[in-house]
Amino acid sequence: MSKGLAILSLMFLCSCAFTDVNIQREYYSKSTEKSRSNTRVYVHVDNKEDRVVGVKKNGYGIDTAQVYLPTSQSRWLKDAIESELRIQGFIVSKFRKQSDVVLDVKINQLFVEPDVGFWAASLIGIADLNVRAKIKKGHEYERNFVEVERSTEMVWTDTDIKERFNGAVSMCLSDIAVRLKELLRSKNTKVAKR
Repeated sequence: MSKGLAILSLMFLCSCAFTDVNIQREYYSKSTEKSRSNTRVYVHVDNKEDRVVGVKKNGYGIDTAQVYLPTSQSRWLKDAIESELRIQGFIVSKFRKQSDVVLDVKINQLFVEPDVGFWAASLIGIADLNVRAKIKKGHEYERNFVEVERSTEMVWTDTDIKERFNGAVSMCLSDIAVRLKELLRSKNTKVAKR
């Protein structure tokens, strides 16, 4: 009996993490502010084909598996940004038109991983995006958006990893949409409406 308990305890301490995590395509927004806007927005995300956005680690801090998106980072992020903009009341263009506000997004980092300590792990999700908003000819605004979602867990599951990743991305994209609204409301900015 004590031998079985010792083996079970040893397995628990090793925190097996040999299966990959697949983050679903569905993006969920944490936005609470929802309003209508007649502004048309076209989103372009730089070409980043890599699907890997993180690692899983065992209880010793050794990388044992990877965290994947269902599509490339660029495709997944473009869909997520468009979803957030729709939630925030923007009209999203599938094809670029002359009068559209254009968001050029460069992915600096989309990543999630556990930082394993002695008793627990800090699960860290990071979304670092550089966004250039082209409002009208000759008017461009550029800003870097960085959000970190963190939690401390003694035992972490795939769901915890997904929540940290999605949380960081959601906060980042919500901030982008809110700042775009503020930019468009400023006195000196006039944009063609639908």
